[in-house]
Amino acid sequence: MWLEDQPQAIFDITAPHLDEWVERPLKAFEIYIRLFAGKQYSDVSARQYIANFRKLVTFLESRKPPQNVTTIGPDGLYEFLTWLEGRNPESPIAQSTDEPGTTTAATRRQVQSETKFRYIDVLNGLMDHLVAYGYRKSNPMLDTARAVKRGQGEGQIVFLEEEQDKLLQRYLLEDYDVSTTLGKRNRALMLMLLGTGITPAQAQGAWVDDFIFNDGPAEFVVLKERPDTRDRKDQHRVRLSAFCVEPIVEWLALRKEALIDGPNRHGERLAFPSERTDGRLSNEGIYHIVRTTFETLGLDTADVGPRVLRYTFMRRQIKAGTFSDQDLMNMLGLGTTKTLLRVRKLTFKGDTVPV
Repeated sequence: MWLEDQPQAIFDITAPHLDEWVERPLKAFEIYIRLFAGKQYSDVSARQYIANFRKLVTFLESRKPPQNVTTIGPDGLYEFLTWLEGRNPESPIAQSTDEPGTTTAATRRQVQSETKFRYIDVLNGLMDHLVAYGYRKSNPMLDTARAVKRGQGEGQIVFLEEEQDKLLQRYLLEDYDVSTTLGKRNRALMLMLLGTGITPAQAQGAWVDDFIFNDGPAEFVVLKERPDTRDRKDQHRVRLSAFCVEPIVEWLALRKEALIDGPNRHGERLAFPSERTDGRLSNEGIYHIVRTTFETLGLDTADVGPRVLRYTFMRRQIKAGTFSDQDLMNMLGLGTTKTLLRVRKLTFKGDTVPV
């Protein structure tokens, strides 16, 4: 190991700088875990965490576009930790050099939960360290750790109960700060997620042209392909809930006005663009908007990410009985009834479940 080769120099080492985390992440992490993690790890533990961090670096570099520990968001970390869980324990034991995301990688031996949770704590400390040094704006592990630790097995379904749902709607419609363009965008995005049940990725790729407002119900066209290669035959539509239509129409009018003098480029046609780049809003950006809103209202749930809004939309539609299961599945882009039945069961927990 790098530090083991320089035992006399370790006390002269400073915490890794930003460029080291980006360009030499393995070296930076070894310095961090041995000297700046706030805990004295045994050599065996340090080696294990360094080996796992090497897997994380490989995972980050394989993403498109490539990422690093200063840019990865909650979704990316959740995907990595899910991959790290390993193979079905009933599968044959075999050596594997699979890369994250491959089919065979998902069949590796299950990592012991205790080891995984310790590694989650290490990554949480690392992200806090990066925030403290100004290399990140927030710690994405706050959401990821909760989702991984509590969402064992099939994954946890978390939604807002009816009164919490109404509280959030009132806040977004009546009290949310829309004195700035950023505030208007954030409110429209929150209402879009809460009022349609679309995924964060679908919100990120939404164009101003994907909304249909005419004499019928307001709809959003969900395209499976990227907007620059969209195929209008490969789509499904989502009906916007009545409470979210007017604010979203107002926001899209502002977006279209801003586009009048600009070229018809991919990034500039986005409905909910990044304020900084005018490109796609990041996963971390969406999580931050949702989490901040929940914290403002004191909504204490097991998850504080955008999935809660999707499940809340599902709960609301199931409770109302407005759509058939097949229509609701089509709106949500679900291929099976598995998730819908789980949400239905939780919605009517303790009651007689309608059939």
